[in-house]
Amino acid sequence: MATLIKILQNEYRDSLYLLKLSTDASGWPGVMQAVVVSGTENNKRILEQIGLLNREARQACPDDIIVALELEAEAPQETILEKLIIHLNKPKVTRTEIPHFSQLSSALSSLEDARLVLISTPGEYSPNLMEESIKSGQHVFCFSHHISVDDELRIKQLAKDRNLLLMGPDCGSAILDGYGLGFANVVRPGKIGLVSASGSGLQEVTSLVHRSGGGISQAIGVGGRDLIAPVNGLMAHMGVQMLASDPGTEVIIVLAKTSETQGRRRVLQALKESGKPYIVDFLRQDDPALNISIKHVADTFEACAEKAILLTGQKWDLGTSKPDDETFLKQKLKELDKNRRTLWGLFSGGSLAGEARHILEEHEIECCPKFELAQQSHHSGHIVVDLGDEEYTAGRPHPFIDLRWRKLLIRRAFQNPSVGVLLLDVVLGWGCHSDPAGEIAASIMEASRQLGQGPIIIAYVCGTREDPQGFDKQRAKLSEQGVIIAETNARASCMAAYMINQIKAR
Repeated sequence: MATLIKILQNEYRDSLYLLKLSTDASGWPGVMQAVVVSGTENNKRILEQIGLLNREARQACPDDIIVALELEAEAPQETILEKLIIHLNKPKVTRTEIPHFSQLSSALSSLEDARLVLISTPGEYSPNLMEESIKSGQHVFCFSHHISVDDELRIKQLAKDRNLLLMGPDCGSAILDGYGLGFANVVRPGKIGLVSASGSGLQEVTSLVHRSGGGISQAIGVGGRDLIAPVNGLMAHMGVQMLASDPGTEVIIVLAKTSETQGRRRVLQALKESGKPYIVDFLRQDDPALNISIKHVADTFEACAEKAILLTGQKWDLGTSKPDDETFLKQKLKELDKNRRTLWGLFSGGSLAGEARHILEEHEIECCPKFELAQQSHHSGHIVVDLGDEEYTAGRPHPFIDLRWRKLLIRRAFQNPSVGVLLLDVVLGWGCHSDPAGEIAASIMEASRQLGQGPIIIAYVCGTREDPQGFDKQRAKLSEQGVIIAETNARASCMAAYMINQIKAR
């Protein structure tokens, strides 16, 4: 095997473009692995983990491109590198039937019927684009993150003054009039409306509603910081008011990955004034001062979807699966190496990770949100990490799209003799990887073949049978590798808690 690392200075490319090139080049003759990434600190840490970071690559800047190749010993290195650079510089093929514009102002003036602008640019460029769009009378969906909270507050106030939605920044998902924005699942129209400061939470609830026979009127994402200071629910409040005036919405749900008292109060006041049944899920961040009736509160995304379905007069039924049987789980434990006693939760959805952490804590299992913290001597070693967090996504695609980092960590879990339970989410829908379960299953199969028996693996597939990846096919690919499949994220987390507590009791 040979390693070839090359730095291309001042050669910025979009992270999704680099991901596709890495995937394509990894399949070329003579190439064992190709990683083509921008020179961010996060990407350099990942390259170091897989042994593809040298002294030159350490000096790379975020505007540089690092080309790191693992090649077969006899592979023609220079020929492969030349081919890769040709592909890197290949002109983009544009579809002539779709208009293209070099400036937002040109697009806004030419597309007079447009009512919404979707922004997914590096964070430093996004505030000006959001402001320009709002001033032009457009609703905005902003996927970008790394934007200051001061800019968020200022532009959200501008949008509110004009009665426009600013969904974001860092808004992962929305469904408006049946159209998915960002990452969203294929769900039927119906009577339940959402306002969500939680991207994967929105996907979980809308998918569960659909799988139980219900439907979604609108699902408005507002970005993960909307219900904390200083924004304090500015856009969530407006979203609730819009759903209150929507004749197609009979039940309103509000979700928040993180929230604070002032933001919650603002939103609850709007919910009470709506006159419609409502449910809130603030990820178990209880606040007795709010005095919310238990009928309006859900403590898991599953409970939230169930309450909403029942409020519309429909039956709640997701079914059960074999892992709900304790006998089955105990049999899996008998097969586990007795030295494997800790849990790793490797999540692509931040709210799904947060829900898992809360459930595990209720079962007296304390979990670190960062690998670095878990290495401290006083900690139990249990980890539930959100790989979609900003610190992991700087300069690279979201883990809904790019599974390379998680696949590396799955291998590390097999190599680590203390990891007994591996908890995963697999998120489907528009914009997500075309075969996430297939990628994960392949990494499990390879780790098992090379390293032998590893941890017990529990997974939840978030999605619907109408999603392009194929819900049942995705679950089957994981099951074929011995993965335990749960019906909801909450149930997967409860299974993991049961396993760890059974291990403790040995």
